[in-house]
Amino acid sequence: MKKMIFSAFNIALWVSSSPAQNMLTSYSVQESDEGVSIVLEFSEGVPQYRDFTLANPPRIVVDLINVGYSLGGKLFVVGKGGVERIRGAQYPREPE
Repeated sequence: MKKMIFSAFNIALWVSSSPAQNMLTSYSVQESDEGVSIVLEFSEGVPQYRDFTLANPPRIVVDLINVGYSLGGKLFVVGKGGVERIRGAQYPREPE
């Protein structure tokens, strides 16, 4: 499995699917002296992604391209190092 690591406050994950899917299989939260890192694991390697910030409420959005969402829930409370929560969802269709 391949991993992707983010350090952030609030993270919103959006995944866009394709026929040959790489799956988001798990996440973990790791604390260190520098802060908190969110580690994402994928079935087929680290995908292409786009990231950007939104101001209200403040958050980082990570759009995972051609990835299926296989986590059991949509909202994961972190509550560590300034990271409140992670929210994830499958985008309903391929972006235009």
